[in-house]
Amino acid sequence: MRVKTNKAKSACLVTGCNGYVGGHLVERLLAEGHRVVGVDHRPETWQAFGALGAYRFVRLELADRESVEPLMAALEGVEAVFHLASRQPFSQELARFIYGNVYRTATVLEALRRAGVQRLIQSSTFAVYGEAERVPIQETDLVHPQHPYEVTKHQAEQLARLYSDQAALVTTVLRYPSLYGGRNRVGSLHYFMDAARKGKPINLFAEGKPVKEFVHVADVVQANIACLSYEQEQPFEVFNIGSGEPVAMRDLVQLIFAVTGRETEVTYARSEHWRATDLYLDIARARQKLAYRPRSLKAGLEAYLQTLQAEEVKTT
Repeated sequence: MRVKTNKAKSACLVTGCNGYVGGHLVERLLAEGHRVVGVDHRPETWQAFGALGAYRFVRLELADRESVEPLMAALEGVEAVFHLASRQPFSQELARFIYGNVYRTATVLEALRRAGVQRLIQSSTFAVYGEAERVPIQETDLVHPQHPYEVTKHQAEQLARLYSDQAALVTTVLRYPSLYGGRNRVGSLHYFMDAARKGKPINLFAEGKPVKEFVHVADVVQANIACLSYEQEQPFEVFNIGSGEPVAMRDLVQLIFAVTGRETEVTYARSEHWRATDLYLDIARARQKLAYRPRSLKAGLEAYLQTLQAEEVKTT
């Protein structure tokens, strides 16, 4: 079985278009000449999209049952859907994650089935692996989700697998580690970068020894768009989308000091909620099948610093 989506100037729908990755993805799709429908439950935040190309925004809360038919209407003429709408891991409340990750995905899948749209590129997370049995983690390794966010993101993947098996849907799931890049204001890498630039102390857990992975948002966007022309062999496939450059946290801090040209105090702390294990991905399959070529960590940090500086100029 080989299924291919026509990449050239295709019409795409992006759920979570007002989010971090969604916003960057819409920009890139429009810049490449695609027609884009953006769907989000929040008011439109990137009004400039319309100036970039053929863009239409639809405000929908996909977790609502009533959203299936409006989403079907938005799918008219669409060839591929990028599903990024989800609840981010900033809570311990299971109901929020079921609502934001499982219900939204169920609505998207049912609308695709009824509308006859067969191509889905679904964003997920390497957090579904939980406590990894080995590193680097391969797509075939067992998953051990433990946090409500991880459990429901895996459930969303399983729903997509079910529809791929039974409803002629072709799904590519992309699992990301921690992201960084322009417009991002959360996460440990942003915290380190901000602290270094402002001379604030940096706290590291487990003496900064655990090896983690970070990927630039532009590389994630690259991987998503590559899926449009990927000749998929199976109805449901999974790819790890990382940087290919794992780094110990204390080494990451030193690299940030080198990139920014500034140093600050580094202290060590303890946290019962922070995973002190190594956690990073094997991206060989994405390199081979998607021609995925992520930038180096140093190049990514340099680009991130330039973006932060440019954003500050705009706000002053």
